Amino acid sequence: MRDSTSYLHLYEYHNICMTYMSLLSLCAERPKRLLVFLNPFGGKKLAKKIFQQRVVPLFSAAGIEYALEGSHTQVKFFERIRNTFML
Repeated sequence: MRDSTSYLHLYEYHNICMTYMSLLSLCAERPKRLLVFLNPFGGKKLAKKIFQQRVVPLFSAAGIEYALEGSHTQVKFFERIRNTFML
C-alpha cells in the first residue's frame, strides 16, 4: 500500500507533466523528433532505467519521437555527433 507521500509525488509529477504539455502546445516550432545520447555506464549505471521511467513518458505525452544512442566512451559520442552533423 502506498503512503500519502507517494501520492503527493505522483500528484506533483502529474502537475509538472501538464505544465510542460501546455507550454509545448504553445511552441509551433518545437522538435517532433530527437536524437538522444545516453551514457549507460556513467554514474551509478542507471541512466537507461531512469530514461525509460522518466523521460520516455514525457516524450510520449508530448508526441515526440526519439532515437536512442548509447556508447561506452566519450570519444564514440563525439564521433557519432560529428558524423551525424558532418562537423
